[in-house]
Order: sequence, then structure tokens, then C-alpha cells
Amino acid sequence: MKPLLAVALGLAFSALLAGNAAASPHDACRRPSTLNHITKNFRDKTAPFLQTGTEIARIHSTRMSRYEPRTKDISSVEREYCHAKVALTDGQQHDLWYVVQWGLGFAGSGYKIDFCISGLDPWHVYGADCRSLR
Repeated sequence: MKPLLAVALGLAFSALLAGNAAASPHDACRRPSTLNHITKNFRDKTAPFLQTGTEIARIHSTRMSRYEPRTKDISSVEREYCHAKVALTDGQQHDLWYVVQWGLGFAGSGYKIDFCISGLDPWHVYGADCRSLR
């Protein structure tokens, strides 16, 4: 193995073990399709149950909080845990916690997005203050 390649692989492996945000091959936390999915699902599914009449106006300050790679022995699912701030149309600001998971679709292809907005989960579906998505 060439020395430069060995160093690069070593750094990449160290980044994965350290939970470094740069370790994700997808960068799904900031991807417009991810944020649009969250905005649309909040509008179509969550907001009608909350009956607040608000929608997501803007998602900002996105970052990855944790990355779990696919592993041969432990999990065939790859996960990118994310955190952002969300501004609602009523002017309120909340923390948004979400996870993008690959390998959950038909025959192990595709992805799934789960999200929770702190303070807007009255049934604690994701635990107290969205704890299970952190």
C-alpha cells in the first residue's frame, strides 16, 4: 500500500471512530432534499395533529451531531444524526433533531428520515425533548 493512501485511510478511520462530522459520505443533514422532506412532512402530517396553524418557515444552522456507519457484523443500516434550528411561521424558534437512515428501503436500498421538533412532540414519540434522535 502506498504511504499516502495508508495515511488517508488511517485518518478516515480515525474520523469515524471520533464521530467527526466530516466522516459522513452523504452530508444529508444539509441536503435540500432532506430539509424539503422535513418541511413537507411537518406541513402535511404533523401540523394537522398539533392544530397550531403553523408551518416551518426556515431550517437553519444545520449540522451533523453523530454518524454511525454501516458495519458488517453489527448493523446494515447507516445513520446520520442531525441537529438544526427551525423557525416557524408564528415566529417561534425550536431545536430540530432528525436522523437519515440508509439501507431501510426495499431490498436494503433507499433511505428514511425521522424528525422531531423540541417542544412540539406532546406524545413524546421520540422521548422527552426528542432524546432518541439526538
